[in-house]
Amino acid sequence: MRIPTILLSLSIVASTSAAQNLPGVCAKLSDVTVGQFAEYRITIPQMGGPVDMRLAIVGTEDVGGTSFQWHEIKMDTPQGLMIMQMLVPGFPYESSDVVKMIMKGAGQPAMEMPVSMMAMIQQQGANNFAADIVESCETAEKIGDESITVPAGSFNTEHFRITTPEKAEAWISAAVPFGIIKMNGPEGVSMELLSHGKDAMSSITETPKKMPGLRQ
Repeated sequence: MRIPTILLSLSIVASTSAAQNLPGVCAKLSDVTVGQFAEYRITIPQMGGPVDMRLAIVGTEDVGGTSFQWHEIKMDTPQGLMIMQMLVPGFPYESSDVVKMIMKGAGQPAMEMPVSMMAMIQQQGANNFAADIVESCETAEKIGDESITVPAGSFNTEHFRITTPEKAEAWISAAVPFGIIKMNGPEGVSMELLSHGKDAMSSITETPKKMPGLRQ
């Protein structure tokens, strides 16, 4: 499984789990507004150590008369800072909902990916997040209500066990943007909340360059 796929899957699993319990809780978790962010420390054995990641909504853009959100994932990896921004209808979303994507690697200019490349990525194994949500909602099991402590503080959470599409346990709370307080995922992947807030801005300040399209 590619690292970006793991992180994107983690970012939607909390609202996935909540939908099994109460639609109202799921709706609250999905109601993420511009400026809200949640920062996590993620352990990914394949990368050899912990990675800090921030999920945030950093802006909006009109698409056909509808306001879409810019969802940003920023990771401080051993190879340097990696930033990915996706223009989507809202949270959670599936890969086919992404209408624009901007990527910026360490020491590299920000690049807007062409539609042809986005389609290729989807065809080569990008998760269908909507299908994952449905599948997880059908099998999620609530273990109980628990108070847990993470670097961001102590939270009253709902503890869920998920068996599809990947085995995982999640501790969630509607009091935090994106809902995830703690998670233990597949292949030794885990994450804990470091901080959260309402003042996030785009980590990309330059005008993205257009990446040339790919030939068929």
